[in-house]
Amino acid sequence: MTFAYPRCPFREVTHAVARRAPFLRRLAVILWPSARRVEHVQLTSAGITARGLFGGVEMRWAEIAAALPGRTPSGRRRLVVRTRDGRRLEVASTLPGFDRLCADLARRIPA
Repeated sequence: MTFAYPRCPFREVTHAVARRAPFLRRLAVILWPSARRVEHVQLTSAGITARGLFGGVEMRWAEIAAALPGRTPSGRRRLVVRTRDGRRLEVASTLPGFDRLCADLARRIPA
């Protein structure tokens, strides 16, 4: 099952620039909080694969310690997925299918 934002020319240009100048990707993550969020999440039988401006991450179901819904400091809804080794993935509620993603993860990951 895949959850992703619709195509956006601005996002595509941003990713193209980040591919050509990887240091800008790291700088964007530091200076632009939304660059840390994922733009594409795929749930498979093996786990979660996610991509964003920060790059990509794969998490196997057995590695995931928690999937915690919460709020940002500004009050927006989000989902934070953490692995046992400390990696984390932040999903904004603006991602299409966010509520379904939260429900699917709640069924797969014991609290």
